[in-house]
Amino acid sequence: QDAEKGVTFLSFPPVLQLQLKRFEYDFQRDVMIKINDRYEFSETLDLDPYLAVKADRSVRNHYLLHAVLVHSGGVNGGHYYAFVRPDKKRWLRFDDERVTLETQERAMNDQYGGDEESTTTGFNGSNGPAMRFPKNSNAYMLVYIRESDYEQVMCKVVAEDIELPLRMRLQSELSDKERRQREKKEAHLYVTVKVAQDADIKQQIDGGQRTFELVDHNLLEPNMGSFRVPKRMSFADFKQQMAVACNLPPEKQRYWVWMRRANGTFRPGRVLTTEQEQLTVLELTSGKDVTQKQSKNALGELHLYLETPLATANKTGAAALAERLSVGPNKWSNIMLFFKYYDAVKGELKFLGRKHLPVHMTISHVCKVWHKFLGLPEGERLEAWEEVKQDPALRMDKLDKKKQLDEMGGQDGDIIILQRE
Repeated sequence: QDAEKGVTFLSFPPVLQLQLKRFEYDFQRDVMIKINDRYEFSETLDLDPYLAVKADRSVRNHYLLHAVLVHSGGVNGGHYYAFVRPDKKRWLRFDDERVTLETQERAMNDQYGGDEESTTTGFNGSNGPAMRFPKNSNAYMLVYIRESDYEQVMCKVVAEDIELPLRMRLQSELSDKERRQREKKEAHLYVTVKVAQDADIKQQIDGGQRTFELVDHNLLEPNMGSFRVPKRMSFADFKQQMAVACNLPPEKQRYWVWMRRANGTFRPGRVLTTEQEQLTVLELTSGKDVTQKQSKNALGELHLYLETPLATANKTGAAALAERLSVGPNKWSNIMLFFKYYDAVKGELKFLGRKHLPVHMTISHVCKVWHKFLGLPEGERLEAWEEVKQDPALRMDKLDKKKQLDEMGGQDGDIIILQRE
């Protein structure tokens, strides 16, 4: 006796999503493949003939095509976009951030798949025979809406219909988008000032984010180390703003401009004078002050190092000795140096701090000061290395302990690494 095999349905959903299964596994070749064969689909769909005998037929299952989801490319990569008809009339193409009006032929017929004809060109420029190639852009999913449920499915959405967490996220994204657009529109009125302090340097070096140099300005926190300020703001007013952000009076703030050296390193190299602090932020950034030309940044940013007073109260012994060496900068007798300590046993690099040291001080004396500050045993000694450059190859020079800082060519912003011999 012949048997009949088939599938019938008890019901259909208001929104019907059909997966055309363009991707499948090829067992013979042991690879995934994309099927670009032609598959035609209609604008309307009547599914009543596929209902089971016992199914509820009070609802007519007539569907209208609402969206065509397209994949362009092959099995290993491609691009996704969609054609959507939100009002039963116009087809819109949603392609990333772009939304364009399209014809029905483009939204439907061009997405059937199959082959497309391409004319070849001969050596003499004449048209050769037509060639047929598989279209790699075709529909892979269809969305239909039951006509009797269309008004309910496509009803106007109010804010209360969206779950609160999602609504808050959407609002946050819209606010961020508006802020970015506003900042882009007003970018010509502002400049970014990035201010690094000892705490930022220590956090990045001790945390392993920075090994060579001192700090990555791109990692500074907004409104803590990175500020967007009006170009016409005077630097004196900016110091008032920093007083609030850092809880530090303006008279206790001293700023150094980060400068690009000839060897490619980026160091705090020049302290801002009282006269220069009367200039606007724009004048400092653009290099109107000729002494600041080396600090000019291609992105229109001003990079600064904020030097704050070192506390000396309630300190004795080695700590007090180290602090007493931190006398104010004097271009004739002192230079500002930054110190790191490398523990070869633990494989750790730590930031020790910065010091203003007399140029006639020997490297040996510097090592003795930090030896006491670190609390190392009497029998152990420190050796000093200078960070010279990183590109094209890392260069670290071992310093002769007998030489003075000025003899080794020391200058403001130099970095010295100490480690046990």
